[in-house]
Amino acid sequence: MLKKCKSNPCQRLAQCSHDKCVYCCNKSHPLRDYSSRPHSPGKYKGHYALGAEIELIGDRLRRVGFTCHDGSLSTPDGENLENGGEIKLVGHCCRMPARVANKCELARSLGAYANKTCGFHIHMDRRDIEQSRVDEMMQWFNAHESWFFALVPKRRRDGAYTRKLFTLRGTHYTWVNSRETTVELRIHPGTANPSKAYAWTLYCASLVHHLHSGMSWHTHHPLDLAPKISHQYLEERLNHDGVLEDFSLPPKVYEETQVGIFTPQVIREEM
Repeated sequence: MLKKCKSNPCQRLAQCSHDKCVYCCNKSHPLRDYSSRPHSPGKYKGHYALGAEIELIGDRLRRVGFTCHDGSLSTPDGENLENGGEIKLVGHCCRMPARVANKCELARSLGAYANKTCGFHIHMDRRDIEQSRVDEMMQWFNAHESWFFALVPKRRRDGAYTRKLFTLRGTHYTWVNSRETTVELRIHPGTANPSKAYAWTLYCASLVHHLHSGMSWHTHHPLDLAPKISHQYLEERLNHDGVLEDFSLPPKVYEETQVGIFTPQVIREEM
């Protein structure tokens, strides 16, 4: 249940079992172990689950929500960061774009940021899907690999944690990989920008719906499956060789039913 903070004038809202806001919850707790996982929901009214892993750097990440320490994040000199973390979210795909945007907005307000070692990973629900259907999806990703690589900075094209598909066996460090219950899309660079996070999560939610619809993959270009907002975002990334100028939004908390609007501004991206 959503409750207002009773012990802090910030009056932020948080989904919490206590009468506290996100600035008060987990105040005395360190970042969780990297292997920790939030509870995954079941199917609900035809909507399947979507998971997000938002890698950011900041001293107050634990106040954002379920956050684990991530030892893979480092400084430009390669020095490991003690305050590098991964915000993990799981929810129904219809609500996840707004939830992810909310978390990014909150993390940014707490001083969190993304550098070049950060990533933004989405787990797409593949439960109850036959393996042949998943294989068709992976072949579709492989056929459009160069297109997806064009969306991101050059460092994430066949990078250490985003290797080309089918080049490594028995590992999840390819840019997209199939697991027991999810298909993980790792290609997007890290960001604390709610606009980017919203658009990319919305696109992945559309892919989940297509996966469960039973419709063919091979007859569709990746942009064909993008909602209007995501379509605009993806085209902007393509037009800027994968390094997109940042989007600026006024401080706000997203409604879970809100569509959201992009407002391009000339602010250099932090990535």
